[in-house]
Parts: sequence; structure tokens; C-alpha cells
Amino acid sequence: MENNTDNYIGYEYINVKVLNKMESLYRDNYPCFGWIFEKVSAPLQGVPIVEIRYKRNRKIRSRMELTRLQHQFDFYVKEILRLEKSKTSLATSISLTMGITGTALINLSWLAYFNNMIWQCIVLAVPGFAGIVMAYYCFKKIRAGKTEAVNILIEKKYDDIYKICEKAHALL
Repeated sequence: MENNTDNYIGYEYINVKVLNKMESLYRDNYPCFGWIFEKVSAPLQGVPIVEIRYKRNRKIRSRMELTRLQHQFDFYVKEILRLEKSKTSLATSISLTMGITGTALINLSWLAYFNNMIWQCIVLAVPGFAGIVMAYYCFKKIRAGKTEAVNILIEKKYDDIYKICEKAHALL
């Protein structure tokens, strides 16, 4: 048996946990950093995260620079996810405040009703119901405006990701 060490390749391995919706982004772009796709774990029921396994030659050229670019890629993906969450965060907080305030006004109107203050009951109930009903429409309006503004920033982040991947691919 001949001992041939010239063909030996030492690999380093990485497991990347990502959201299901970002799996294709990682599977398409991590090879730009020298990683070779091995497998993806099946997501557990109700868990939106998958684990992707990669391997890479330990003696790859420009390993430090590729690792630095990979960290930038990961940072931009986290920024995209943060921006996605920001689409609804302001709308949610405002509509929740409106709904809670409306509920409080309705509760106060019940107290007024039980104390035989009919006019105060009506004065408190009308804005209470309006606050509860308007919370939904307010949510939709704010979310639509915020989504329009944030989508532009998300597209810029995707452009930055693709530029990083082009640089990394050129190093291979």
C-alpha cells in the first residue's frame, strides 16, 4: 500500500444556524467564501431555524480575508433581519397603545354606568370603541409607510452583500 500524503486535504467545518427564509441566501453565497455545502438539517416542527453544515480547505488562499468578508456578510444579514422586524415594531406599539387606551376607556364607562352616570358613560364609551377599532387601521397605515421606507434600505443591504460575495469569489 502506497502512502500518498500529497492528495490529503484537511478541512475545517462550520455549522450555521439560520432562519428558514434565509437558507437559500446562505446556501448560494457561503461558497463564495470557500465553503463547500455538506447538508442541511430538517427543521423541527414549529421552529423556524435550520442548521447548514459546510466544510472548507484549511489551506485555502486568503483565508483571513475570506473570514473577514464572511463576518461582514453575516453582519449585513443580521441588519436585514433587524430591518424586517422594524417594519412592524412602531405600528405594533402605537396600535397596542390605542387598543389598551380604548379598553381602559370602555372599562371606565362601565364604572360610570354602574354609578348611574349615563352621560359620562357615553362620553367614555364612544372614544373607547373608536380607539379599539382605529387601532387596526392605524397599524395598517403605519406599517405600509414604514415598509416602503425600509424596503429601500433592505435592497441596499442586499447590494452590499452581493458586492462582498463578489470580492470573496475573486479571492478564490
